[in-house]
Amino acid sequence: MELAVVLPVIVLLIGTAAMLFVFTVKTYRNTAADAELYAEIRIAMERIVEDAIRSKTFVIEPGTLSATRGSRLTLQRTRTGGSNEDEVTYFLRDDATLILPGGMSRARLCRNATNAPVVGGSNHGEVMITKFACRQKGRRLRVELTGQSAVTHRTYSLATEIFFPGQSMP
Repeated sequence: MELAVVLPVIVLLIGTAAMLFVFTVKTYRNTAADAELYAEIRIAMERIVEDAIRSKTFVIEPGTLSATRGSRLTLQRTRTGGSNEDEVTYFLRDDATLILPGGMSRARLCRNATNAPVVGGSNHGEVMITKFACRQKGRRLRVELTGQSAVTHRTYSLATEIFFPGQSMP
């Protein structure tokens, strides 16, 4: 008789503990993925702004991806302590090794080389760039960067404008 009363209570407690554990793991995974999304987009934007601040001029070209998804930004920089110039180019590259639901491959923001991604190397968030747009507004450069987590499907966008006193007007 006592076993008939205790057994359902034990099964209920074990089931509750298992559901709580699964919920905790899922919440941790989603939180880590969102944190990775925010960090990768913020770090990429900081890197672009840092290169832009050290640049004299910029050139915007259509990217290799669709115009709604990607621009190609080239910044002409002056090297510290010298008059020689070098260029830094940012662009999107599709990573065909990972196809996300909906058939879209994960795009990575690259700096100067296709094998040097600035964003997209994470294991937690599986961040893909859905938009990298650059527009000239007078002597200002407007940069927009949007990413999406393949884990949570949440998006995060950042935009900024950088003033270039030496840039020619369009």
